[in-house]
Amino acid sequence: MRGRGFARAALLAVLVAATGCGDDGDGGAFAVALTLRDGAGQAATTFALGAPITLELSVQNRSDRTRILTFGSSQTFEFQVFAQESEAPLWTWSRGGIFTPVIQSMSFEPGEVRTFTAVWDQVADDGAAVGAGTLEARGFLTVLVGPHVDLPENRHAAGVRRVAFATG
Repeated sequence: MRGRGFARAALLAVLVAATGCGDDGDGGAFAVALTLRDGAGQAATTFALGAPITLELSVQNRSDRTRILTFGSSQTFEFQVFAQESEAPLWTWSRGGIFTPVIQSMSFEPGEVRTFTAVWDQVADDGAAVGAGTLEARGFLTVLVGPHVDLPENRHAAGVRRVAFATG
């Protein structure tokens, strides 16, 4: 562990309402939530500097029928971490990953919840340890936009959720 300091974090947003993941007139077919967990698996907004952080994206089909999402590769989700007020990610889960460029579908039964996870060790993509400060985590599905997708047009990332947290 690189440090033992702690810091509090303001939770800016964990939006559970469905917005943009398959709107069929019922207010949105999917509910999406992003949760950060500490090493003990507890939802947290306070993390020791250098401690692993588990990012958990939960997606639930809120409709009363089976829903299908289509993806343009074997990558179905993404997580990123940003410095406060920055649009350039410090860390991207998929960086360096190899994903097969194949169209695939994921079926969600009524009420079904699927959870996608990744663990971040607080090291930036450039290999530098991230210092103390307020950061923002984002999680989303990497849906394919096109005629086989049950999502609004021009959406490349479905259900983007943001959570602010601090390290230190």
